[in-house]
Amino acid sequence: MSGTETHLTVNLARICLPLLQDNRRSYIIAHPSVNPTDTAVLGYAVYLIKQFRQQGGDILWPALLALDPDRLNLPPNFPHDIRFRLAISRSIIPLLDRFSESELRPVYKGKIYRNLVVRAILTAAYCLTHEGFKDVLIVADDTVPADAPAAYDPYRLMFPYRSDPRNSEGFDPSIFDDLYPNGTNAEDSEWF
Repeated sequence: MSGTETHLTVNLARICLPLLQDNRRSYIIAHPSVNPTDTAVLGYAVYLIKQFRQQGGDILWPALLALDPDRLNLPPNFPHDIRFRLAISRSIIPLLDRFSESELRPVYKGKIYRNLVVRAILTAAYCLTHEGFKDVLIVADDTVPADAPAAYDPYRLMFPYRSDPRNSEGFDPSIFDDLYPNGTNAEDSEWF
């Protein structure tokens, strides 16, 4: 890093700090380095996301940013309301802006602040480097096999003995299968 390079300070939510450190670990594993800068870590995280997208994957950004902190291995007593300052090189700003326009603009309306962009990048890179995030990551060619059983209707799970009110008659005609011709469950001799 040159001595004339200027930095931009971004105020981030405290949740981004452990995500940044985890992404730093991933960067060091992929590129042995003693101490990558925060700018290099962000650049690497964007690279991971681009690789995932080029392979046909997709990210559900609203679901990703709404993940519970415990899914990100943060303790329940972690202070989320505290902010910290991240100093990044101004040279990464065009990359952050392009990322914001290509990934987040189709989903979010209004102004997208850089702290949201950085948080989205760090969270997505965390999810890409850990298992158990298929609810927010759509992997290419992750389709249901043709011989897979049909999905179970949740209405049947909630009300297994009721007829499905979504049918055109509004009732289950099989309820009449065990009735006698007199319209009851009793034989004629039981009535008289």
